[in-house]
Amino acid sequence: MLNMNVNSSFIKAIREDLGYSPQQFGQLFQVAPATIVSWENGVTVPNGFYIPNLIKLREKVNEMKARKKDEDIGKFLKGLLVTGGIFALFIWLYSKES
Repeated sequence: MLNMNVNSSFIKAIREDLGYSPQQFGQLFQVAPATIVSWENGVTVPNGFYIPNLIKLREKVNEMKARKKDEDIGKFLKGLLVTGGIFALFIWLYSKES
């Protein structure tokens, strides 16, 4: 895993790269949109459960963007959540292939 500084701008950049609203991004991690906004504004910080998953999501998004520039990554993740839920997201995040 990359050594990244998970701060408010890091979190907002991931969300914006996916083209998600705070509500949609919150659904990825099953947190309220207000929690996402709070993270992005530096009011609160994600706890130890979310940090490695945010880092892993950044890595996976970067990998997909490098290999499949025309694919809508946000749409892919929405489909993954709809069909398999949060556990499918985590399996994808930690799988060897994107």
